[in-house]
Amino acid sequence: MTLTVTRISDGFWYWRTTHPDCGPDGWPNGTDAAVGSAFVEDERGITLIDPQLPIDDVNRDRFWKALDRDVARHPDGGLAILLTCPWHERSASDLVERYRDRTRVTVWAPIGSALYADVHVTDPFLDDKTLPGGLIPYTLEYPGGKDNDETIYVIPSHGAVVFGDSVIGRNAGMEAHGLAAPSVESIVGDSGIPHEIIHEWQRTTLRPTLERILATHAPTIAIPTHGEPVLADASASLATLIASLPTG
Repeated sequence: MTLTVTRISDGFWYWRTTHPDCGPDGWPNGTDAAVGSAFVEDERGITLIDPQLPIDDVNRDRFWKALDRDVARHPDGGLAILLTCPWHERSASDLVERYRDRTRVTVWAPIGSALYADVHVTDPFLDDKTLPGGLIPYTLEYPGGKDNDETIYVIPSHGAVVFGDSVIGRNAGMEAHGLAAPSVESIVGDSGIPHEIIHEWQRTTLRPTLERILATHAPTIAIPTHGEPVLADASASLATLIASLPTG
């Protein structure tokens, strides 16, 4: 894959493109080398979530031309880049470099993990803040420390939710599209965190956060940045995922 772009609704787009740092076997969480990013536009400007530029010249030029036109519509509104995880900087630095002299460019991440991002975070935030594009953040504190925290973003105007690494999409070719939690082994990696701590985190942190999102927002669209998106009836997929997580 080099680049696929999906228009979900007016002012809301999703694209997938190959990540340059991923090998041919895909990510440890079982998804392929493509990663997903989201584009939200309203009267105030443009918001990008975990933006990844295409790695090939043809599609990169195509991407730049389209985004140049979009940014030109908002010379005063600005471009906001939101990170789900501090390590999902992806192409944020390239975007800042290209547009900082054309419009106001800001980078957003939760206040606890902003210092760990590879790009300068101009606007660290707390969960009670409404973000550019009207996004609502739900930050997950990982047992490994603040450098591992993740923010799930809800986009109320489009009935959507965007996940970083805590929830993945099933890849094409599996038995059905939907949402899943990564394996405990892929979450632990080489951190040495005991598996039972991850199970406890899923029970006490991830599950109640997803339950709150489902009850409050009932999203129809779910966009994981790893794996395929769910573009209809995402609440059912989210409920199925929640039911699979530890309880008690």
